[in-house]
Amino acid sequence: MDMPRRPFDREGKKSAWFSNPDTVDGYRLGGLPWPIETTRYAYLTLLGGFSDELATDALGLHQQALEENTALEAGDKVTVSTFHQGEPVPFLTRPSFEVVPLDFQTPDAFVQSPQGQAVLPRSALEDNLPGLNNLGQGVEVVINGVIAARTRRSGA
Repeated sequence: MDMPRRPFDREGKKSAWFSNPDTVDGYRLGGLPWPIETTRYAYLTLLGGFSDELATDALGLHQQALEENTALEAGDKVTVSTFHQGEPVPFLTRPSFEVVPLDFQTPDAFVQSPQGQAVLPRSALEDNLPGLNNLGQGVEVVINGVIAARTRRSGA
């Protein structure tokens, strides 16, 4: 009896996005829980991890989560902050990132965002950015896209 062939990646290992029968091409049929809109254009999510595949000014979000859970678009500039170290960082000193949708083109970053978590570039960990030092996987972060949304609406 022949066993059905299973999809494999280039190295011959089973790919993470094929392991869940509730997904089709990386999209979860029931949707993704993160990010959650807290106020208009501000989203709470967990930090999924850090990836070398992202540019130094990129913030990766699962493509389905970006489309279904946010009003953000690829290329929007957002700020990221966290409250796990006490006092919030003032808005003007927060690091800004460009939103990048994660898909099969960035497999390392994509696997770190299975529920819609944010993925930061590894350089953000090394650059000692204000409010983002000593971050670890699972820490709650706030993605603020107010300026990007207002700039897009005004046509500037």
